[in-house]
Amino acid sequence: LSNHISAVIKSKGESNWSVPAGVRDAGGLIVTIRIRLGRDGAVQDAEILDTDYAENANFRAMAESARRAVLKASPIKALRRFGDDYNQWRDVTMTFRPPV
Repeated sequence: LSNHISAVIKSKGESNWSVPAGVRDAGGLIVTIRIRLGRDGAVQDAEILDTDYAENANFRAMAESARRAVLKASPIKALRRFGDDYNQWRDVTMTFRPPV
């Protein structure tokens, strides 16, 4: 995945992300999400991949808010100009750092 395409996806997701109230140590909670995208930049699925997701309520709140931010970013219209490289970005795994 090119750095430019990766930056487009990450910035769209992170710009929609706000830290839920009451989450402790939010700055250290990095969320890994597998994103499936349509050719038009529409987010078809966003799956949280972190293993401690189920056990840690604090992390779960952050991960779910990150997932919602990725879904809210849909469609990521800037990806359309990279249509020739669609196979590179149709299914990507990305890490998101909280906006704190």
